[in-house]
Amino acid sequence: MELAVRNTFRKGERLYKKSELENLVKGGRSFVVAPFRTVWLFKNESSPYSIKIAISAPKRRIRNASDRNRIKRLIRESFRQHKHALSDALKSENRTLHVLLIYNGNLNPLFTEVETKIILILHRLKKLHEQTSGASNDSDDHRL
Repeated sequence: MELAVRNTFRKGERLYKKSELENLVKGGRSFVVAPFRTVWLFKNESSPYSIKIAISAPKRRIRNASDRNRIKRLIRESFRQHKHALSDALKSENRTLHVLLIYNGNLNPLFTEVETKIILILHRLKKLHEQTSGASNDSDDHRL
């Protein structure tokens, strides 16, 4: 019997500790898939959740709090639906990925726009994982 994939987004998958966010911002690498800036850092550690994510919609660009919350909700939903391919690849090698998604676009994006960009980001992160998994596995952090 095949188990169904559960599309959940639990608290353990969120980056919320100040120390983890500081380590990510200081030691992480970044790339841009407009309108997102993605900061990422691979860690060689086993965790029940292989991807930990934080989402930001800066107040400077999006003044209205309800608009910022809507954008973050769209990003979370898209990530929740499409994270499994990357998550499975990371779990097979006991690695954890910390990701910070910063939305730098305009107001009121459509869900399909956000979804296509999140899919592109997840594919790029998977390629980066494949590149670094062949590299030395004895260091604590992997950066490209």
